Amino acid sequence: VQASLVLHESLRGLEACSVNLDTQETQCQSVRVSRASGRRQVGWQLQVHFDCFEVTVAQSLYVTLRTVPHFCGVQLDQQYHVEDCRHEDVGRNVPVCFAGKFSYWADRSRKVILVQVPEVPGAPDYYVRLCLKWFTCNDVGVPVRVTGNRMSRTVSLPYSQELPCLCLEGWFATPDAVRMQACP
Repeated sequence: VQASLVLHESLRGLEACSVNLDTQETQCQSVRVSRASGRRQVGWQLQVHFDCFEVTVAQSLYVTLRTVPHFCGVQLDQQYHVEDCRHEDVGRNVPVCFAGKFSYWADRSRKVILVQVPEVPGAPDYYVRLCLKWFTCNDVGVPVRVTGNRMSRTVSLPYSQELPCLCLEGWFATPDAVRMQACP
């Protein structure tokens, strides 16, 4: 968030806030102008750059910018949507996108799918499930949780349905995690 404003003798600072539209969590940052420097620099233009708002993949934000004190209810605001893992740069550079990908092998003779869960140091636990693909992916059994301290990162999922409609879904054990899907 960048702002440019002309200093006024009663201006004490500038505040930028972001609200996560999904969780309503608010993060604010402010820059203060000391009274002495504010009086000496009345009429000067102040450039402010706020650059440390933490966001997640595919998050929708509402960003506001206002003066301190808040003059006459005036504030600048803008809605912003963070790209998801399908965006080329995000998919290549954000760990949750490339770390969430799993690999699998279908053993049709034993009617089992072996899923290799990614090993990412410090990452949360990971869920894997089988689902039937219609309009959405409907559960077929209970999701399997793969803990970070587990020796083997391979999960065996037996199946009885036909493979063309059967899919795998994998995701990190975090709120609103991006789910990766593959249909053998």
